Formats: sequence, C-alpha cells, structure tokens
Amino acid sequence: MTEKYKDFMAYLQDRLEGSQYGSAMRAQLRRSLSSPPAQSFDIYYIVEPFLNRFENNTTWSRQCHYLVAGLWAMNRQVDETGQGINLGEAAGRHARTLGDGKDSFERRFLNLLDADEERFFHYLRQMMAILNEYTIDFDDCLKQMRYWHAKGKSSQQKWAKAFYKELYRKEEAKEEVES
Repeated sequence: MTEKYKDFMAYLQDRLEGSQYGSAMRAQLRRSLSSPPAQSFDIYYIVEPFLNRFENNTTWSRQCHYLVAGLWAMNRQVDETGQGINLGEAAGRHARTLGDGKDSFERRFLNLLDADEERFFHYLRQMMAILNEYTIDFDDCLKQMRYWHAKGKSSQQKWAKAFYKELYRKEEAKEEVES
C-alpha cells in the first residue's frame, strides 16, 4: 500500500486531535454522510488541504476520500493493538453473530460488492453503520474503494474472501466440537 492512504488517516487524526475544535470537526465529518461524497462544503476545510498535495485526483478518488473521512468519524472504534480489520472480515464476524438472520445480511454484503458507482456509497454507508462496533482498517478501506473499478474486481474479491473466511471460521470450529 502506498503511503498516500496511510497519510490520509494520519492527517485526519492529527487534524482533529491538534485542534481545540476537534470534536466539532468530527461532528461535521459525520454529518457530511447525509450528503453525496464531496458535496458537503462545510468539511472542505478539513479534507482539501490533504487532497491538494496531490495532482490528478479523479472525481472518484475525491469522493472516496470524503466518504472515508465521514465514515472514519462515525466509526472510530479502537482496539488494543491500534489496528483495524478489513471490512470483509468485520462483515463476516457480524454475520456469524446473526444466526438465522445471516442470510439477509450476506445478501446485503453481496449487494455492496456488486454495487455500481451510483449505489456504492449508499450501500457502504449502510454497511458501516451496521458494523460500527468493529474496528475497521480505514487505510485499507480507502485503498479498496479507490480501486473499486479496477479490472478483475480485486477490491471486491479481497473483501469477499475475508468475509467468507471469517463467516465459516467459527462454524467449522463448532462442527469439530460437536463431532
């Protein structure tokens, strides 16, 4: 992963913690989720200084950065290691807790993976709201979002593999115990 992704999350952390208005800025970032990405102008002063460091920011890339900033502000769980987990893994863990309801959650996750550009941001916001108890790796999330349109769908494959690995991990262990 290039440092650009890690730099953005570190930038947000520094920007909010280094300001006496950090909690107000975090609230603005959270409120920006009610608008399409990069269309909530009251957070430009937070995100634009970072984006202006780089040339050739596509509309998609800009939207991804704005959305991740809002999601990060909404879903800032911290675990003891300081490391987050892949969104697919978090979704798999959540699905395991649902029992009979896991099928509908799995369909929701698959809808996210199949989403076109128009629906992707909406589905991702919904998924992150559901997964708010999990520590998400937002560096990785931003990277996967930026390459969502890549040939071969490598981002979707990464999240899907992590989802199913986590979903069936506990069930396999449970079957071994019952045998």
